[in-house]
Amino acid sequence: DEAEPSEDENQPDTNIIRVKPSSHLKGPTSFQDLQLKQNLSGEHMGAVWTMKFSTCGRLLATAGQDNVVRIFVLKDAFAYFRDLRVKYGVADGDKKSSSKVEAEAESEEEALPFESQSFCSYHGHTSDVLDLSWSKNYFLLSSSMDKTVRLWHITRQECLCCFQHVDFVTAIAFHPRDDRYFLSGSLDGKLRLWNIPDKKVALWNEVEGSAKGSSNYITAANFCQSGKFAVVGTYDGRCLFYDTEQIGRA
Repeated sequence: DEAEPSEDENQPDTNIIRVKPSSHLKGPTSFQDLQLKQNLSGEHMGAVWTMKFSTCGRLLATAGQDNVVRIFVLKDAFAYFRDLRVKYGVADGDKKSSSKVEAEAESEEEALPFESQSFCSYHGHTSDVLDLSWSKNYFLLSSSMDKTVRLWHITRQECLCCFQHVDFVTAIAFHPRDDRYFLSGSLDGKLRLWNIPDKKVALWNEVEGSAKGSSNYITAANFCQSGKFAVVGTYDGRCLFYDTEQIGRA
């Protein structure tokens, strides 16, 4: 297989706009005059349980009850990602050409931000998809009630790897500095740090119940401080922090 695109190669040539909130206002911030800009409907069947933007903000992954992961792309980035997929041998013959996208945008009074049709979709899960996580290099993880985590890439149509668990996988997160590793949290109460190239668990620990007979279900998980710590949320309302170098220690 060809090497995956590097981080530098994967950045669209667009300016990033940063907005700084006003500091002179006191109290909680509220949005006024919010308006519906676009409705991306007709793709998913049933509830959408999770959606995540890529780190560049140009791709939106959505998934849920229909077991399918769908990727939507901003119109101004469509040509870039289409060419990227073509470069690595993924033919999207049924997708619209960039000229057609531009013609549609020009015909609308207000250009909508996203392509109305999903850019690509990933099939493989056999039950509801519960969580998603992007890496900085356009890898995507999806976790499911089918007790698996699947690895995808924007330049591939097939699943790259499947990581088996023993219960529903409710939470996943790529390591923020090294996308060879990811964190998974499951209803079996175990927090796992996976090594993707080795396709195995590098470290793990089990969350203890807060009281006798209480559950240790993990319902959320993420990294903090650039991956130095991992934090998990539990069904009984706790937030627990772990040193990632000590996840596997009792």
